Amino acid sequence: MKAICAGMALVLVLAAAGCWLQKEPAPPVTYHLPSYEAPEPSERPALAAEIRVKRLSVSPAFDTRFMVYHKENGAWGQYPYHLWRAEPGMLVADYLARDLSKTGWFALAANPGEGVDARFSLEGVVREFYENDEPGGWKAVLVLDLALLDRRAPDVPGRVLFQNTYQYSCPARKKAPSAVARAMGDCLRRASARVMDDIYAAIARRLDAKSKE
Repeated sequence: MKAICAGMALVLVLAAAGCWLQKEPAPPVTYHLPSYEAPEPSERPALAAEIRVKRLSVSPAFDTRFMVYHKENGAWGQYPYHLWRAEPGMLVADYLARDLSKTGWFALAANPGEGVDARFSLEGVVREFYENDEPGGWKAVLVLDLALLDRRAPDVPGRVLFQNTYQYSCPARKKAPSAVARAMGDCLRRASARVMDDIYAAIARRLDAKSKE
């Protein structure tokens, strides 16, 4: 009888320990977008040109959907429960294609998913795409290396209309991944405005030079 009671007591102790050791449920995964309003159509003359934004490659350190951060002590990491809705190369390319289309400056502006054989092609690399935790506050950091190509140019040197770097650091309103996502949207909005102007100027020059030949 004593053995039975002792066995039952042991079972109860193990059951209680199991309840105590049971892990808390994992936090839900949150997906973020660096969203911002598309530009309003501009009054610039439309160009008779088609352009396609290709999917951008991404530096290995940031080629992930997990949000990457850089701590004040120099350590790097990524959030296990905060992810971008898509990987940075696709995110940035889609927003640039959307903005090119919204400007109304071109006969066609295609995104990476469209199989358009456009004369002009925007290509490049997302060099940096991360949260920087500085002592004074968190910031979103965006660095793009982009090139505009004329695929109908007769020689390789003539295909490159420009190669530019676009670098921005935008403060987050608070120390939270959601605020960093909004700050990344600010960076992307500023970069996109510069990219749109550079593309328009480069294509206008190329078309003008062609008309004078």
